[in-house]
Amino acid sequence: MILSSDGHAVGPMESYREYLDPQYRADFDDFLPVWREFGALAISEKGLGLRLDDHVVDAWRDNFLETGRTEGYRDPGRRIAEMDRSGLAGEVVFPDFGTPFALGSVSLASVSGVRPRSREHLDAGFRAHNRWAAEFFQIAPHRFAGMAAMMFDDVDRAVREIRWAHANGFRGVVLPVTPHEAQLYDLRYEPIWNTLEDLGMVLNSHVSLSAEVPAAPPPPHLTATAAIFGIDAFLAVQRVLRVLIWGGVLDRHPNLKVVFTEQHSDWVVPMLAKMDFSYIAGDLRKDIHSSVRLKPSEYWQRQCYLGSSIFSRAEIRVRRSIGIDKMMLGFDYPHFEGAWRLGVRDYIQATLGEQEVSEDEAQLMLSKTAAKVFRFDVDELRSVADRIGPEPESVLTPSEVPLAGISADLDRPLEAIAY
Repeated sequence: MILSSDGHAVGPMESYREYLDPQYRADFDDFLPVWREFGALAISEKGLGLRLDDHVVDAWRDNFLETGRTEGYRDPGRRIAEMDRSGLAGEVVFPDFGTPFALGSVSLASVSGVRPRSREHLDAGFRAHNRWAAEFFQIAPHRFAGMAAMMFDDVDRAVREIRWAHANGFRGVVLPVTPHEAQLYDLRYEPIWNTLEDLGMVLNSHVSLSAEVPAAPPPPHLTATAAIFGIDAFLAVQRVLRVLIWGGVLDRHPNLKVVFTEQHSDWVVPMLAKMDFSYIAGDLRKDIHSSVRLKPSEYWQRQCYLGSSIFSRAEIRVRRSIGIDKMMLGFDYPHFEGAWRLGVRDYIQATLGEQEVSEDEAQLMLSKTAAKVFRFDVDELRSVADRIGPEPESVLTPSEVPLAGISADLDRPLEAIAY
């Protein structure tokens, strides 16, 4: 059984109008021409052309856009067909760039010169997307764990949206970008953490979706924009772990589950080692122990997980140091950088198979932990997995044929640390 910890779905922009609260529809009508001129989906030629060479974008168009492989982005029937083709019994599904009042990717927004609408408008757009997504999932609710999107600015409204999402089958929420003047440890957010705890909903941080686009002019060379701002996006979401631990959120809310998705996996080891050192032997005043009563690594073990999307050979090699029971492998459909593009089975062979991962370890990383964290009904998915899932011996052996158009992430080096 394979449960992907990372996938995306988004509707055609025009389709969101009927899902918007009525008071925002006139503004949405004004936004549509701006979207058509400046906006772009993450999978579009326009969006990818900002960071990929022309021949790569051409191949993507020919092999995936024009063949319909990405239509599962917005068409639930095509999504199920693509999941079956890939052997995915279930999938954690996030929103993506392309919700109402937002223009697109980090790279696109940073160079377009057009900033998003107000946070109130973006929040309204997220609510519209949640209602669209709830209908999308109805084709096979047991196969999807939806992540609802919302701003936390209006805490009461966020709590209402969390309760609505839970009642409509969502399994968690995407951590939003918080205002500069706010921090997640602010006590005004306590009702949100309480609600997530009470309902068993996951707090899921996803790169770019949970990181603000830098409000800075682009570098002189366009491609450097992705290189610079891309790193900023990773650092911003990884900082969340420090904030939740040192700010006492995880101490006050021991049943809150937090997932860090598509942020690589190896950064956790050095961060926790440094935090533990500061807590035990560093120069911090020891009164920190009154509000942070456990070692940082103990909070991690108790409450945190990794949506290890776009995982590398090296990460699988050091899986025991990272935590086999923490890594939930994801394939990032329908993004260009996602492992799904190279074939889920082939990618597993090139990573787990090459590193001689045992079947027990593979089951943890590919389904068991995700089923526990996101509350998938394994019994209900058993027949699906029996029909479409690969036999362990077919994927837990090295591939004899190198992957065509190999993903750069497959050979991404580890953080410079000792494991």
